[in-house]
Amino acid sequence: MKAVVLEKTCTASELAVQEVPIPKVKSGWVLVKINAFGINRSEIFTIFKRIWCGLCFA
Repeated sequence: MKAVVLEKTCTASELAVQEVPIPKVKSGWVLVKINAFGINRSEIFTIFKRIWCGLCFA
């Protein structure tokens, strides 16, 4: 499946789609197919502020 995998804090221009294996469904879990997602304006400002200030995500 295609996914954007985050391994570190990055800018939007550094994001890249890559092929990853479809996860195995564990007993009692479900697999959900996502067709689209969104990010709200406050999350964008939070991310940029952390990058600009050099703060790390927990």
